[in-house]
Amino acid sequence: MVRRVVVSVAAVVAVSVGLALPAGAHVIVSSDDATKGGFSVISFRVPNEETDADTVGLKVQLPVDHPIAYVSVQSKPGWTFTTKTSKLPEPVKSDDGTVTEAISEIDWSGGKIGPGEFDQFMIQAGPLPTDTDSLTFKVIQTYRDAAGKTTDVAWIQTAAPGQPEPANPAPMLKLHPAASSGSGTVGDASGTGPQVTAAPMAAKATTRSASSDEISVFAMAFGAAGLAMAILALVVALGARQRASRRPGGSRAD
Repeated sequence: MVRRVVVSVAAVVAVSVGLALPAGAHVIVSSDDATKGGFSVISFRVPNEETDADTVGLKVQLPVDHPIAYVSVQSKPGWTFTTKTSKLPEPVKSDDGTVTEAISEIDWSGGKIGPGEFDQFMIQAGPLPTDTDSLTFKVIQTYRDAAGKTTDVAWIQTAAPGQPEPANPAPMLKLHPAASSGSGTVGDASGTGPQVTAAPMAAKATTRSASSDEISVFAMAFGAAGLAMAILALVVALGARQRASRRPGGSRAD
């Protein structure tokens, strides 16, 4: 019976791991500061899923339905990049005027990501759109095997509402709501973008510190109470022992 239970649990774990691995191997987009209307550093994490080929190219298509006026690319040792610019369906107004064209694609080449490895490609972009809660980036990953044959994997599929994730999902970046004005502000790296309040972060830090102090005081009080109870129990036990020793026929210990 125990053996059957162990085997069943192992099977469930194996299936769970098997289902989780492909999701972790997708091209993923992420950012720590993707706020509507703000400038953000965006990272594309690219794993190599092949066992006998290197990743030698990456193409990232920026969303044209929610265009981003300004995009800069972080230099990357071993890799070079080119950009493509497209005319925007609708002009975007910025602090520097009206923008009618924007970068629509970034192509990296020249480097490689070996089997079992991953790498990250980073850009800075903004102002991020305010009329959507997420941005979808279509990505083309190029592999090359030992014989020189190249193969493209297109991460361009989007799931319909209520449907499971497709086999090759396009990376999607969630955007945070713009913060309300507060006591302190920090700007984007260019110094010209919208300002983002820093007050909520300070409030969270203060709350966390107060909670830690309360826990420490409670722990000290609880420890003192436990020590007092232990001393009281010892006194009661010694008293009972002395009374018993004074009874007729009783013996007194040295």
